[in-house]
Amino acid sequence: MLVFAYGSTLDAEDYARRGFRLEHLRPAGRAVLPDYALRFCRHSHYWGGGVLGVVRSPGSLVDGLLYEVTAEGLRDLDRKEGGYERREVTVIDEAGAERQAHTYQCRDEGFVSPPAAYLAVVRRGRQAHGLDLGELERAATGARPSPLPVFVYGTLLAGERRGHVLAGLSRVPGRARGTLVDCGPYPGMIQGEGWVQGELVDVPSPPTFTRLDAIEGFPGFGRGGALFRRVLVDVEAEWPRPTPAWAYQLVEPGKAPPIPGGSWRARGVVDTGSAIADAIHRIRADVEGLDDAVVTAFDSDGDGEMTWGGADVAIASGRLGPPANDAWNRWLNLRVVVTPHARAAAWLILRLRDEVSPQGVQVDKYVFYAAIAEAIDRHHHEKGWSSQRGTLSAAVAAVEALAATG
Repeated sequence: MLVFAYGSTLDAEDYARRGFRLEHLRPAGRAVLPDYALRFCRHSHYWGGGVLGVVRSPGSLVDGLLYEVTAEGLRDLDRKEGGYERREVTVIDEAGAERQAHTYQCRDEGFVSPPAAYLAVVRRGRQAHGLDLGELERAATGARPSPLPVFVYGTLLAGERRGHVLAGLSRVPGRARGTLVDCGPYPGMIQGEGWVQGELVDVPSPPTFTRLDAIEGFPGFGRGGALFRRVLVDVEAEWPRPTPAWAYQLVEPGKAPPIPGGSWRARGVVDTGSAIADAIHRIRADVEGLDDAVVTAFDSDGDGEMTWGGADVAIASGRLGPPANDAWNRWLNLRVVVTPHARAAAWLILRLRDEVSPQGVQVDKYVFYAAIAEAIDRHHHEKGWSSQRGTLSAAVAAVEALAATG
């Protein structure tokens, strides 16, 4: 059985002095118990004062050590922790994985001042395993639990749609390792080697995390059905060392595209021009083989026969853009360019998308089809309708010109 220890059990000297055998407890690595805090909350007749326990405190955490415990070792622990109740909890190991373990909790009697001898034992045990002493010393004074800060990167940023939830709290710019993806109305942070830009927010009260968990669709540690998981990250901010903080990590990113630069605020500020110009440079050689495309042009509102024939279509009009309320009027007076041979214009759009989508750049067909159609039409007016050579190259040149404008 896996047992999470955080107090006097960590001190090998005291454990052996009390007649328990250390060989039944095999250390299995450090871990943290999320949403709990240390508190001296029970009076012990053996120690003559307050002894350590853990109490619920959303946003806080308790660091400790995991032990693989034999059946005999478990009997020893149950005897040692006679005034405590053994309960199953979810801990986070050093790899960031959630694991089920047992720990010992006592009934909360409020703050009970610890005796010096007992505090020394706990302090020595935690020091021996490289565990934090700061929260222990705070708990020994009866101070309230101190939640970790939260790293926000999307709609909870100051000035964004849900920024008011954290209004009035201290914020500093920061960044954490990961990849930011675009889920439409909100972003999601996933594991990655890049940087996610955001804010480190000081959260002074545990109830704030209860509200944040509800907003982010996080039902709690060890429970399924989460939209986001609350995870520990190291945030680089204005201090010399990274700051441990909570962040909400998207559970199922699906095909959500990455946001270039990892910044939700700058999601619309993309160097699209450079990305597309680079893509055109990479595929220019392929264009030469498609320059014999047969292109027919006509007006959709004219008298000529419409020869769609299942061909890919490039459209151009001043009305083009996001769908308007009057969808019918949007399609009136459009110039249609049909490319039945080699699907040249459509091929160019698809290649562009393939080249630039990994960079988070979106190729809007209403913009680029328009540029291609107008370029093809202009080419044939200048060179004559019998000239097929250069058709796609003219379209490429138009895309390059469009890219140059950003």
